[in-house]
Amino acid sequence: MVSCGLALLSRTKCAAVCGPTDDLKGDLKTSLAGPLTHIPMGLFWWILYVATKGADKALWPSWAVNLVYMTSGGARTFVEVLSAYVVYLNLVLFCFNLLIPAYPLDGGRVFGSSLILFLGMNNRKAAKVTAGTAMLIGFGMIAYALATLLMREAGGQLLLGFIGVFIFYQSWELWLKAKNDDLGNDPIFGRQCYQDGETSANATAATEMGTAAQQADEREII
Repeated sequence: MVSCGLALLSRTKCAAVCGPTDDLKGDLKTSLAGPLTHIPMGLFWWILYVATKGADKALWPSWAVNLVYMTSGGARTFVEVLSAYVVYLNLVLFCFNLLIPAYPLDGGRVFGSSLILFLGMNNRKAAKVTAGTAMLIGFGMIAYALATLLMREAGGQLLLGFIGVFIFYQSWELWLKAKNDDLGNDPIFGRQCYQDGETSANATAATEMGTAAQQADEREII
């Protein structure tokens, strides 16, 4: 699970390119853009794999990396195996960053901002839900790493355990800040766009309720 360690870089990678945003929807788009960069990168390496693969190989590369085959056929087989590995690396990074709502990774930012924008939660409640979800994920990673260690099959899963510790610790810190109403010091939920997003979501909900009430009154009059 070396690739999961690289996933921690994604949340800062896109911010460095896009810069900070002052709008919660813009921050959501930035968080989505980071993992989405793995799609064109994976496509590039897949095309390279197809161009160098042997005639007996399928269009989609095998997950297993054969080091003997990698070094037995010269530069072509080396590039073939390397590109196949990088295809899966980008796939894992994409899924890990986008589909797992683990604070403070991109998936956690997408999850937290979506709670405010689409479910109308206030910033404090969204932070608590995000932190609680991420702590469960972090605990699961730690438990899985310990289980594989006890079965003497740890290998790269130890890195997954360290990532789980990182996620659990960061999420616990977020939980305490939300509990103590101290989110102003959080690097994500303390940003102004999250406060503005909460206000905007509440205003949108109030407008929708007012529109529904007006339509109901009009029907009664008719």
